[in-house]
Amino acid sequence: MEVPRQEEHGDFSTNAALQLAGHMKRKPRDVAMELLGSIRQADEGGWFRDLTVAGPGFINVVLSEGAWQEVLANALTKGERFGAVDRKEGERVLLEFVSANPTGPLHVGHGRAAVVGDALARILAFTGCQVTTEYYVNDVGNQIDCLGKSLYARYLQLCGKKAELPEDGYRGEYLVDLAREFREEVGDRYLPVEEEEAFPVFRKVACDRILNGIRKDLETFHVHIDRWFREESLHESGSVAAIVDELRERGQLYESEGAVYFKSESHGDEKDRVLV
Repeated sequence: MEVPRQEEHGDFSTNAALQLAGHMKRKPRDVAMELLGSIRQADEGGWFRDLTVAGPGFINVVLSEGAWQEVLANALTKGERFGAVDRKEGERVLLEFVSANPTGPLHVGHGRAAVVGDALARILAFTGCQVTTEYYVNDVGNQIDCLGKSLYARYLQLCGKKAELPEDGYRGEYLVDLAREFREEVGDRYLPVEEEEAFPVFRKVACDRILNGIRKDLETFHVHIDRWFREESLHESGSVAAIVDELRERGQLYESEGAVYFKSESHGDEKDRVLV
């Protein structure tokens, strides 16, 4: 079923008869005429003003005024829910998308993921699903430690102290801006503080403020996230340690070169993965 390019061919047109004719081993026009008879017989609501067979077997459809009036009335009644269905009513869906590491601003690629994820969430909700959107915040690990050390180095530089960025540090100008903003708030308070003591502060400041920027960007983009789930909460609750202990008891872990590996290859993965 499609909308014809030429208005005189009706509101809709279908090549169903042409598709069926080969399987039925009959002439397409004969199949089209038979379909027309069945459609007219089934049209108790008077939706079709005109049904005609054109060319080798196309069926052209013209809707009645009553059909258009009924659709418009339905649209006005249902408003934004017009066209929605309840096929998935009650089905719960957790949809995670974007979930960029809070180590820098979002880029165009993240914007694409945001659009696709948000559109999918809306479509699922339109089919009756109870959708919860989630952003998984990866706020634990080496990349966050490196982010904190990078901000700390930039802060010291702004305080007039010589400080080198970590070898694998974050060198974007956004971190210089963040360090300047933080120094305007706290002054030289952390200049005499030992790095070991200052590091947790800069780690948290960097992560939280970059994440706030991500939140604002998504809000500006009209992308709504229901739940911001922080990986740190899994560690604080003891869930990660409990799972690691259980996997170790089941013989699914081993140590190599200072890291703990999960035997994922035996479960169909291409190789074992570093767990800790």
